Amino acid sequence: MAKEQKTSTKEFKVEAVHLVHCIKYVTNFIFEYIYLQQDI
Repeated sequence: MAKEQKTSTKEFKVEAVHLVHCIKYVTNFIFEYIYLQQDI
């Protein structure tokens, strides 16, 4: 049971990192879109 807990924690960390990368990517995309809209 302890092993399962460790694995799930590791998977959760991977998911969290992936989520952070997704948020950064989306935020970057939105900022670039707004910047382009203002440029025009």
